[in-house]
Amino acid sequence: MGAAVSAYIEHATEKRQVYRMLYVEANHLRRDEPRRDPLAIVLGEILNGQCGLTKKEARLGGVAIGGAVGALLADWYAREEVTVRQIIDTALAVCRWAPSFGRVDRWEATVSPG
Repeated sequence: MGAAVSAYIEHATEKRQVYRMLYVEANHLRRDEPRRDPLAIVLGEILNGQCGLTKKEARLGGVAIGGAVGALLADWYAREEVTVRQIIDTALAVCRWAPSFGRVDRWEATVSPG
């Protein structure tokens, strides 16, 4: 999953225009149906059946990670001091938490103190 997220971020940040097409312009297309984030779909499929997650938990985990990546990319787009490496490292940390989505009893095992 980390490799997919890293590759997606590298692609989205290759040129600022790529980010604009993926996140800004895409929101102006077809308002009659919800926008489906392709990264969220792929990550949901990767998570499906892993770590005891149900299909619904995996889909929601994919949406959560995809949303986090989108927010990180928006911060990168707005602030030049945020590096692509920082975005990737933060997104990978979120991916490490993915097995705990929907499972409060697992949070303690996946999130280290400090």
